[in-house]
Parts: sequence; C-alpha cells; structure tokens
Amino acid sequence: MNSLEVTYQLVTPAFLEGFKTEKQYIRLRESSFKGLIRFWWRALAYAHDGTDIKQMHKKESELFGSTKNRSSVIFLPMGDADISVSDSYDCFDKPGLKYLGYGLVHPSAKIPYVKAPLLFTIRMISRKDFDPLLIDALKILGLIGGIGRRNRRGFGSVAIVDIAQNQEVIWQAPHTLEDFGRTLREILPEPDLAIGMPSYTAFGPQTTIYFLGQSHEDSVFPLWDEVGSQFQRYRSFGRNGRVGQYPAEKNFQDDHDLMLHADQGVNKAPRRSIFGLPQNYRFGAGKTLTVKPSRKSRERRASPLIFHFHQLKPGEFIALASVFPAKFLDKEHPEISINGFSVSGSIEKDYPVIIEFIEGNIAHNPQKPRFPEMRRIWP
Repeated sequence: MNSLEVTYQLVTPAFLEGFKTEKQYIRLRESSFKGLIRFWWRALAYAHDGTDIKQMHKKESELFGSTKNRSSVIFLPMGDADISVSDSYDCFDKPGLKYLGYGLVHPSAKIPYVKAPLLFTIRMISRKDFDPLLIDALKILGLIGGIGRRNRRGFGSVAIVDIAQNQEVIWQAPHTLEDFGRTLREILPEPDLAIGMPSYTAFGPQTTIYFLGQSHEDSVFPLWDEVGSQFQRYRSFGRNGRVGQYPAEKNFQDDHDLMLHADQGVNKAPRRSIFGLPQNYRFGAGKTLTVKPSRKSRERRASPLIFHFHQLKPGEFIALASVFPAKFLDKEHPEISINGFSVSGSIEKDYPVIIEFIEGNIAHNPQKPRFPEMRRIWP
C-alpha cells in the first residue's frame, strides 16, 4: 500500500463548517479536501485532455470514484489538528477586508472561523502508484488555492509546505518568487489554443496567473487589505463622489445607469457581472436590484478571478490573482435575470474587465498602476 502525506499552512483565516456552524464542531474534513483536490485535478486535466472530455471523465471516475467505480485513492481521516477557532471580527476591521468578505464578516453574523497560521496534513493511501496529475493538483491547491467559504477572495488561502511519499519527502515548496514562478511553469503545460474555452473553471488557453505585490511584515492582513481596497475602488460607483477616503473612479458609470433605470427594461447584463453572480445593486430610498443566473436550480456563478495570499518564508507574503476565462454560464442559451427581465448570459466578451483591474492604472491618476509590482508569472 502506497502512502502520501501533504502538509499545508493556513495563511489567512478560513470559514469552515462542521455538521453544525458552531465553534466546537469546526474541523478539517477529509471529504471536503477530496472535493477540493478533485476540483483542481479537473482544472489541470482540461489542459491535458481538453479535446477528449469523455476520456477525462473516465480518468476522474477511476481516481476519485463515481456511482459505478470505487475511488482508487483513500483520503484518511485528518483527526483534530491544533485548531484555534474565533468569532471575533476585529482582525477584519479594514475597508478592503470588509469588501472582500461582504456578507460574511459582518459583526452581527458571528460565524466562527479557523485562525491562521495553522499547519495541517492531508493523508492518502492507494494500492496503485499515485497519479502524477493528482500530485500536481495537491501542489496547485497550495500554490494558488484556498479552503472554505469565500476562498476566491483570499479567505482560507493555503500554502503547501512539502509532500512525502511512503514517509520520504519527495518535494518541497518554493521559498522565493523566482522559484515560485518556475514551479508553476513546471506543473502547468503551455496553453493549447486548439482546445478552446472550457465550460468550467480550468486551465484553458486564456488562463493567466499574476503576481500583484508583496509585503515584508509579520502579518498578511495589510497586503490582503490593500488588494481588497483596490478591488473596491475599481468596482464601486461610490457615494457622494467617494469610495471610502478615496475619490470614486466610476469605472462603470454605464452599469450604474443601466441598473438605475432597470425597472424600465434592460437589454444586456452589467459589465461587472463577469466578476461572478449574484450581484446586488443598491440605490437611494431602499431600492435594491439583484443580477443572477436565470436558471432556478443554479443562482450562482463563481468568480473567474481567484485571489491567493502566500507565505514564502517568515515575514514575506505575496498576493496572487488567477484569471480563469471560461464559458460564463453552462447552458446552450444562457440567460441572466435582472429585475424580472432576462438578458443574454453569453458575456465572455467582458473578460477584459477583469484584466483591466489587474493590469490597468488608477482612473483619476492614469500614470499610476493599480498594482505597481504586478507581472504575469504564468504562462
């Protein structure tokens, strides 16, 4: 029997849930991690087998199990790591963090979270040799991914530490930005334009991973808050010409006007829909509108933009943004619902809105990049 142990460090607080949403029931569950690894395995598999989806599903079924097959890999119970749980939101009391955690970190919510840092290990056994793509998926989770609620906004970011096979360490994480980029290039194949845009979050021909910036501090929170603050300033229309303490950039005046008059009818979705749905728009006199997929069984569309915060070494944190362009809604005739009206959900043309956030300059200071240190690190 072959064994595999993968150690991670939790870099930012994670909103996990047990069978009850109470402090004493919060734990790291092997079933949840199996689902996460399956997600990243599928994302990687598309880059390798995207032109043969049937073969890709066959491999997935053999590895993770299905209604017809048992899983070839067994994820062992993780036990109780040295978890510290809190429901105090003082650490999130910054504008950028509040924006990234909107609806989740409100003081009245009192949802408990796992405090960072935290070291934990995933353990697996298999009668066969471990699939190399599975090992790559375990690495990718700990290089650009996270766990728990709102992990695409940086909550629950995890940094991989090392991998041991049959009790022997076979791989260790990079500790410099240069090595980090080199590691991504070793894991991820060059984009293949022939496979086309994926229908789910996957490494497709347009996927890009960016380095946004770094900090040399004892805490990741200042860097995390700065990314959130820039995100809010880019997206928000503001009030009285301001977004918090900054002049409002009003990058989406057209979205504001479209939604302000939505009760008279709409013929397109707001450009900001590309960041994920649902989205709420609030105006004076309590007027609120919701933009969401029309499909009743699926009223959410996860964001194609994933933030990740990584600790390279003590006192050195980096911020990453991964963009996964894919078909926005997976229906033959996708639709988005706005105030009772249905409009086309084929909004893939709006992906440049996300790229402009990362690569562009601040609207009222066009000579200043939003992220001065920004650069692409893959491909």
